[in-house]
Amino acid sequence: MPKQIIKDLKIIGNLKLIFLSIFIFATATGINAVIFPALLTINNISPRAMGFATIIEIGSGIIISFALPKIIAKFKPIPSITVASIIYSIAIIVAYFFINFWCWLLLIFTMGMCWFTCVIIRQAWLNSLVDNQQRGTVIGIFSMLISVGLAIGPLIVNFSGATNYLSFIISGILSFLSLVAMLLFKTKSTFTINNQNIPIKTFFKNNPLLSFARFFLDFQTFCLISFTVVFGNKIGLS
Repeated sequence: MPKQIIKDLKIIGNLKLIFLSIFIFATATGINAVIFPALLTINNISPRAMGFATIIEIGSGIIISFALPKIIAKFKPIPSITVASIIYSIAIIVAYFFINFWCWLLLIFTMGMCWFTCVIIRQAWLNSLVDNQQRGTVIGIFSMLISVGLAIGPLIVNFSGATNYLSFIISGILSFLSLVAMLLFKTKSTFTINNQNIPIKTFFKNNPLLSFARFFLDFQTFCLISFTVVFGNKIGLS
């Protein structure tokens, strides 16, 4: 069999594994979107404090983004995502044993860094496997699988219970299984993330509509994920 065909088959196999991995990971995220607010609610944490915790979680992702290119360059993608996934999985299982709000902030800060690392490595690796002609379709499938996973997560919680430890265990196991899919790569082809920082002012000047669109999309998404459960609880839903 020609080497090019073998290479193409390996790329297709790796794409399928990334798709499977992000779907499983998104399903765990969908579970967390329900069980975390529910856990904070039963521990009498106010919606305002939950909002602050969300800022801490997002902020930790922003902080790690500046160091992530250097981390991947030094430790390589697989070891980086392995460490992040294991820490993230353990943190989910431990989160059930709520001690106090300050410990929660520390835990969610760590989880935010790990979550961001896991998603960016998958997305960057996905980009490295395809060319410009395929990229739009492949990223579209990637995004669709994230949406499907986020939708399936709450359905699982409907059966396992929002404040039941079983839901935390399921989410932790799924997060770990999403790592296993990445470890099954047929080739250990690597990639690097460009370490050249583009000033935000310059990026906004060159892409004002894209900048506004992305900001409001993420603002809307994180608000919905963070507070839909809280709102539902306030109006009497289980």
